[in-house]
Amino acid sequence: MPTSAHDLEQLFHQELKTQDEELRRSAALSTLHRLRLSNRITVEQFLNDIQRHPDLWAVASSMGILDLAAILSGSGIAAAPKAEAPRRSRLTEDAKGALKLAVVRVLTGHPEGMNRADCARAILEQGLMPASVERADLPEKLRQPLTELVEEGRLHTTGQKRLMRYRSGNGPKKK
Repeated sequence: MPTSAHDLEQLFHQELKTQDEELRRSAALSTLHRLRLSNRITVEQFLNDIQRHPDLWAVASSMGILDLAAILSGSGIAAAPKAEAPRRSRLTEDAKGALKLAVVRVLTGHPEGMNRADCARAILEQGLMPASVERADLPEKLRQPLTELVEEGRLHTTGQKRLMRYRSGNGPKKK
């Protein structure tokens, strides 16, 4: 299916921004692991200094106090990756926007409509999935963008629950 240069450019920039955010978070976490502090710096000084760097502050402020203390003391408790249950992650605005564009593009070529799983499969097949979304999570992550597209009037639904199909456009007028 041919795509316009503008759509491709928009998808590329959204993906680039998502990758940039992930790289910055990873770099900030690595920086915190490499810090070796002493008692010559107070907690207040440390917090003031770290708040001046938005990426470091975003990572540090989202951590638990014990995890941050373990990282800063170098004890290795939090430095070693833990075998935890995977955490649910939120869909970034950029990833959500990219998914909305992908859904509209996929459904435009299917006038009979598709269910959520079929949309996910078509997005994967056409290579329209943002890198920040895991392949296995795609059907679940499509819930919010699909709901928003229906609310915006760019899609409409037919059927209920498991039989629900999403179709491009506003749909038939209600009497």
